[in-house]
Amino acid sequence: MNKLLIFFWLLLISIISCNNKTTVTKNSFSHDKNMLLGKWEREFETLPGKDHTASYTFTEDKITYELKGSTNAYYILIQDTFIKEKNFFIGHVKNGVHYLIAIKDNNENSINLHKEMVENLEEGLKIKTITDTTEHGKAWYKYLKVKE
Repeated sequence: MNKLLIFFWLLLISIISCNNKTTVTKNSFSHDKNMLLGKWEREFETLPGKDHTASYTFTEDKITYELKGSTNAYYILIQDTFIKEKNFFIGHVKNGVHYLIAIKDNNENSINLHKEMVENLEEGLKIKTITDTTEHGKAWYKYLKVKE
């Protein structure tokens, strides 16, 4: 039964990827590996005196998110796919919540990220593009590379 379920899951992903004319791959970050891998962070203030630091650490198959400040958070996004034509990472946390992270204007010193929750992998794959003018693109944040 598990083999049949896996077969149908792979078939569904293949059909979706062909219909969207995008390359869906598990080979995350291969096109910009040297620039994306590592830790990126930004500092911001939610209220006067309420400083926070948000960081994303990109590795081969996951992204670790950490928020430090008056509010703290930590979770690991396990990669479901990376669509290199769109610079979209789609992954999930252990409890099954899915996120799409879009990447733009990246270079060796900074990167702009947009993160949004999506229903599942299929819903993330339906998003065609994220720009500053789309309903999805209103929250882009600039992160700086942390020199190790």
